[in-house]
Amino acid sequence: MELRELNRAFDQFSPTQEQKEAIRARLLHAERKRRPMKWMKKTIAVAAAAAVLLMACAFTVVTGLDQRILSLLGGSAQDEELLAPGFTEVDLTSTAENGAAIHVSQMLTDRYNVILLCELTAPEGTVLGPEDYYFYWELTPLDAAGQASGEFSGGLHEMRLLEDEDPSDNRMTFLLWFYLSAYDLEADRFSLSLDDLGVKGDTQVVNSQEIRLAPPVVSGHWEFEFPMAGEPLGSVQHPDQPLAFGTEELTISEIRVTPVMLLIKLGDGQENVLQTSDRYYQETGTVWWDTITLQDRDGNTVPLDFAWGNDTAQWGDAAFYFSQILDPAQFQGGSVTILGQTFPLDQLTPVES
Repeated sequence: MELRELNRAFDQFSPTQEQKEAIRARLLHAERKRRPMKWMKKTIAVAAAAAVLLMACAFTVVTGLDQRILSLLGGSAQDEELLAPGFTEVDLTSTAENGAAIHVSQMLTDRYNVILLCELTAPEGTVLGPEDYYFYWELTPLDAAGQASGEFSGGLHEMRLLEDEDPSDNRMTFLLWFYLSAYDLEADRFSLSLDDLGVKGDTQVVNSQEIRLAPPVVSGHWEFEFPMAGEPLGSVQHPDQPLAFGTEELTISEIRVTPVMLLIKLGDGQENVLQTSDRYYQETGTVWWDTITLQDRDGNTVPLDFAWGNDTAQWGDAAFYFSQILDPAQFQGGSVTILGQTFPLDQLTPVES
């Protein structure tokens, strides 16, 4: 969270100076714990560049997932069945004024992730070699009427350039993997805009403004709109049990395990999660999501890769990625430990659409 966003939030609920300092410390600590965005940078305002938009939307369920998507998630062909319900085959193309076109052919939308398989065709004469590329980007959740339904509260987990048979040509294939926090789950659709392909390291910040030191490799503005078409994945349990934060308590309202991640939700809608967790952090220096561990039914501890953590007045949530695709069934009979307190996973049930 940037300082100006924090100050704007303070203006809305007018905390005391002591509360402001506590919240700043808590949020800035949490921000340092968040996963850094790889290869791409988010722009707050997208330039109003004209673009020719060609969108042929044919959405069909995929039975043969691209193996490169499975590889991105640490899986192989044998894991395809676990993920197939969340994938959709698409045919979306956006073309910029200079003729540069981006085509999206597959996507995953499981309410917590958006993974897109993309191909960029640049103008003739452009060489798209093996560089660390990035776009400026904006991802916006939309309601059923196509209107923005709130600010995007996720981020870019990874942009991965895929193997190129001819690195000297004007084409490249890549994967975009966005993560979505719990606040975007009710969105019906998302719009995505991409601007100006650049190479990592070609910018510097001057007077709080990001300045590009070199022209973009491919100039352009591309826009897409796509539905949350994939089905929810995994299993969920609603413990509704207290989690002690020192002398205070918060309710664990949800534990969710998908083939690619673990998600924990705190709060019953009445408790002040931010106030309780912040007070505990001030007293102990411990952030609750830093203490989470997961065991499968055989007692094996599963490696977790931090994705995000958020606390608000009413809710708190944290998410972690697995290093490989896992069958949620292996966690029935396992457990989750938070702040030294263990919660059995003995009532996991498949997530309903």
